[in-house]
Amino acid sequence: MTCRSWIALTLVSFVACSSSADDEPGPGPPTVRIDARIGPPDPADAPPPTVGGGGLPGVIVLAWSGDFIGGFAGFASTATVEPSRPCTSETIQACTIKTCPSPADAPDALEASAGTIVISGGTEPVVMKPAALLSGGYDVTDGFGARLVDGQTVTVAADGGDVPAFSGVAAKVPTGITVGGDFSLIDTSQDLHIFWGGGGADGKVVARFSSDDSTTVTTATCEFDGLAGEGTVPMDVWQRLAPCPSDGGPVCTWQVVPQVVTHFVAGDWSVDFLVMARGAVGLYHNDR
Repeated sequence: MTCRSWIALTLVSFVACSSSADDEPGPGPPTVRIDARIGPPDPADAPPPTVGGGGLPGVIVLAWSGDFIGGFAGFASTATVEPSRPCTSETIQACTIKTCPSPADAPDALEASAGTIVISGGTEPVVMKPAALLSGGYDVTDGFGARLVDGQTVTVAADGGDVPAFSGVAAKVPTGITVGGDFSLIDTSQDLHIFWGGGGADGKVVARFSSDDSTTVTTATCEFDGLAGEGTVPMDVWQRLAPCPSDGGPVCTWQVVPQVVTHFVAGDWSVDFLVMARGAVGLYHNDR
């Protein structure tokens, strides 16, 4: 896995320190997994910039499991190299399907810096700084003990670098959910119905299903009203994802989490500030 290419800087999966209704909580803090080419947020989905150019994508993620804080950030560099195979996107009902080169099959680019990032509003500030192992992508360096409350407002600020300084960008912490059942084996001959308890009016409940066959990564991202308690992934979505046999093959993951996204522009960067809360994740097979 590489985080060095931000041509389509996006989040793939947040491994929460929680689980579906039938599982025990995980043993450690949440992990934010970033894949540079697949899944939301996509700069094309952001509103037109009102300040600066806003042509380069960026993302800041705050992930709250209910017990642990995780996070990541990254900003595309002007040195970005176009991939030999461009990403494609398709919409099927509430789902967006994106297909992109696998990170191992895509060219690299350097990340830009926004200086030190500080997220405030919890019991202590969460600080992110560029990490050498992530080729300039950001990791949490301080504030692991921060605690958040459902519905509270958090704000993000940075002292600037390649990306101009910004402050006062706010997002609400969504209400965590308990996902009913697990999706380790998916019947591709029918729609998939997802149910959850909890949730709130802030943001959406997002279901993501991703397949990576080492040359192509495809992710289906479906957004639902958090208060609805249920959502449906259409059968046609499975035909866009790679087969995931139980005896080996592509790596296939699923994720159902609540998230709130705030879009903003800083100079030439169109940035998504995501706050994610407790949900469930896992691996799946479909044997088709």
